[in-house]
Amino acid sequence: MKTRLRGLARRLAARTGSGDAEASLPDGPQEAIVSLTFGFVGREGRLGWDDLRALVSQGHEIGGHTSSHSHLPALTASDARREIESDRLALLERDLNPLTFAYPFGESSPDVEAIVRDVGYVAGRGIGGVVESLPPADPFRLRSPHSARSWTTSEQLAALALVGGHEAGWMIVPFHHLEAEGRVASSYTTDPSQFAEFLDWLVARGVRVVCVRDVIAEVLPG
Repeated sequence: MKTRLRGLARRLAARTGSGDAEASLPDGPQEAIVSLTFGFVGREGRLGWDDLRALVSQGHEIGGHTSSHSHLPALTASDARREIESDRLALLERDLNPLTFAYPFGESSPDVEAIVRDVGYVAGRGIGGVVESLPPADPFRLRSPHSARSWTTSEQLAALALVGGHEAGWMIVPFHHLEAEGRVASSYTTDPSQFAEFLDWLVARGVRVVCVRDVIAEVLPG
C-alpha cells in the first residue's frame, strides 16, 4: 500500500505541483480552482516524512490536522490548543511550514478557529457548503464537500470540479485513504484507479489545481 501511495503522490506532484505554470490562479472565474487535500501521515501504510518533504520540494503544501485527530469542539480550550500546537511543532521540526489547517471531522467552533489563527495558521478547512467563494467569506471556516468514499467514482469527482466552475468558485476536495476496494476497513477511501482517472481528467481539461495556502495568499490582502 505504501508503495502505491508513493507512486500516486509522485503522479500528483508531476501533474499538479504548484510550481507549474498551469497551476497559477486564473485572471477571471473561467474554471473552478481545485485543491486536493489528504489526511494522516507517518503511520504504517501511509506516506512518511521524507515523502512529504519530497512533495514540498515539488511545490505542494503540507498543512496541520492535530496530533491525534481529536474532535476539537469537544475539548477544553487548553487541550484543543495542545493538539493544534503540538502538531504544528512536529511539522516545523521536520522542516515543513504548515500555513493552513484542516479540522478533524470537518468540525470547528469560534473558539477553535481562534486558536488555529493564534498559533500561526492563515486558514482552516471544515466540511460542508460544497463550494467556497473567492475570496472566502471566512478563511478559518473554508467550505468543502464531504470526503470521498469507497463508492465515489472519478466521474463524481469531476462533477464536483464542474460545479465549482459553474459557481465560479473554489472546490476543495478532501480525501482520506487511497486503497483498492476491500483492502481498507473504513469506507473513507478512494480506489487508486479512480483517483488516477480524476487526475487525468483534471489535466486533460486544464483545471487549475492549486495549494490551499496559495489560493489564500492570492485572494486575501496581507
